[in-house]
Amino acid sequence: MALNSNESKYENIEYLKKTIENYIFKKFPYASINIDIVDNSEKYYLNSSIELETITSNPLLSLITLANSESHNFTAESLFKNASNSWNDNNYLKLKYWLKNRGLKVDNLTFSDASGLSRNNRVTTKLISEFLNKMKYSKNFSTFQSSLSIIGVRGTLAKRFTNSELQGKFFGKTGTLSNVFALSGYLYKDEKPIVISIIQNSENIDRDKTFTLLKNIYKLEECI
Repeated sequence: MALNSNESKYENIEYLKKTIENYIFKKFPYASINIDIVDNSEKYYLNSSIELETITSNPLLSLITLANSESHNFTAESLFKNASNSWNDNNYLKLKYWLKNRGLKVDNLTFSDASGLSRNNRVTTKLISEFLNKMKYSKNFSTFQSSLSIIGVRGTLAKRFTNSELQGKFFGKTGTLSNVFALSGYLYKDEKPIVISIIQNSENIDRDKTFTLLKNIYKLEECI
């Protein structure tokens, strides 16, 4: 499942079953193997089974960091599906309700996946900024911020503003599709985080403009 894992997303758990079946068939074309996907909560299905091996994932923070810092779409999708307990038909309403219950306005917005790969997604910089601002007051803020890419240091922002006054001063998340570039996060000035959210939608994306704007905001006086 890790092959091309950041270039596409799976739709449901049956895709996993089909992938395993195809793999086994190519390796052992004459084998007769039946594969069933069993919900972990339905233990009675496993009474007559023998466990050969259990593979556990990395710690949750490590996975969130992979999704945020490295913009790993497959991991982001997996985390959401697991958290929402909706691996098959998923209309992402749970995500919308979760945000709405925290006082964010989402009525005219569309969530089509958790990875950001779908062009049907419709979000605004206002929503992202309000969400990031609310996170500043969460007891888990330091953990959340630690999962983000750091400008000039690591992740998708590692090569920007290295050896400059901005290095290590911005914790954020990038989003990239053809004709789309987004950058959101926390810009630290005088030890205080400024919430930033920028989205470019254009046939002529200029990422340098986004980072120039980030630098200009950092250099502005306190009046902002």
